Amino acid sequence: QTTQGCEWSRCAFCFHVFPNRAFLSKSPEKTQREMASLSRATRIREFDLANLATPIQVLESMLPHWRRMRMRWRALVRVHPGFTPAFARKLNAAGCTFLSFGLETADTDGLKRLRKGIALEMVDANLRACAEAGLNVGIFTLNYPGQTEAEFVRTLEFCVERRRLLADLGVNRFKMGRWMESAGNLVGRIAPETARDLNSFDVPYIGEGVSLERYNQLRMKAEEAVNGR
Repeated sequence: QTTQGCEWSRCAFCFHVFPNRAFLSKSPEKTQREMASLSRATRIREFDLANLATPIQVLESMLPHWRRMRMRWRALVRVHPGFTPAFARKLNAAGCTFLSFGLETADTDGLKRLRKGIALEMVDANLRACAEAGLNVGIFTLNYPGQTEAEFVRTLEFCVERRRLLADLGVNRFKMGRWMESAGNLVGRIAPETARDLNSFDVPYIGEGVSLERYNQLRMKAEEAVNGR
């Protein structure tokens, strides 16, 4: 883990980030020492960066260390204009094998509503740059409360149309964290009978949107088209 929290922290709601939690980042030197120590102790040469989304600045600062260590690694990332063809080639040369980009929705109004701070044109550019540089590329989508079936279908179609660039499509269903109840833009609320439920990370909620049955039908069809499963 190279960071704590989220550098962006402006989305309408988030399952992974607790409110008012500061973003922190380790120095590249400390990250290098920890990875080298773990590798010596376990003989592991391939790592998953356990960050919510690894900032592009962190990736860039680690490039010379990774090149020297000759390790392979994977990361979750935000869509960013810095993922150029040249930078993607540097990532590949530094041992990166997989990048998963958070999309959530491929609907322009939906992206604004979620305050994602990304544009679909940038998504396309990032996917293409990384795939053509030889990286395996994944994309993460989210079926969230209040999302219409039409928007959900458009999002899946967007991903399926780009399947030649993708090594993995992850279609996910929203989970309610107890701390998310106050999110102003979230069309959904915790079910009243769960007041004593100790599970704070997947709390039953009430919200309009795509039914679970329909979600699974659409998810399986899209994932089979992209992932072959």
